[in-house]
Amino acid sequence: MYQMAPSGSTIWLAEDDGKIIAQYCSIIMNLKVGNDIIKAAHYINLAAHPDYRGHRIHVKLYDTTIDDLAKTAVHTGCGFTNNKSYLLAIRKGFLDISNKRKLIRVFNWANIRKTRINNNFCAKLCAVNGSMLNMLFIRASKAPGIKGLTITRVPRFDNRINEFWTRVSN
Repeated sequence: MYQMAPSGSTIWLAEDDGKIIAQYCSIIMNLKVGNDIIKAAHYINLAAHPDYRGHRIHVKLYDTTIDDLAKTAVHTGCGFTNNKSYLLAIRKGFLDISNKRKLIRVFNWANIRKTRINNNFCAKLCAVNGSMLNMLFIRASKAPGIKGLTITRVPRFDNRINEFWTRVSN
């Protein structure tokens, strides 16, 4: 994920006696604001070893991250936080710009049962019941047919994405 980021990535590590005890990472991206392209950081994966939690190491990592990125012409940053990181982000001057909703949709109950239920009979029963619940309560409509539309998975974009971006980016 970090190596393949088109505009780069950064990883900061905290060490104690040669042992990695915490990390904070960001994916650098180009962000279009009006007609300008600016550098932005998407902050992800703030993590600390359980033995070092509560020692405020994450605060030092946070400060180092922001200071270092500011020196490299990264103009802004964003992230999705858990409750603990949220409080730190607010104290560090981040603005809460969204009330995100938490949504979940199980696509395949059989896959869930394989990872969570050891008893084969119970697992199959749960998979069947879950699938029936999906049919009863999820009224997902099919996408309208569009003549000539094909959807394919691609390993990387070719130059057509730049043409598309030029047309829609405003």
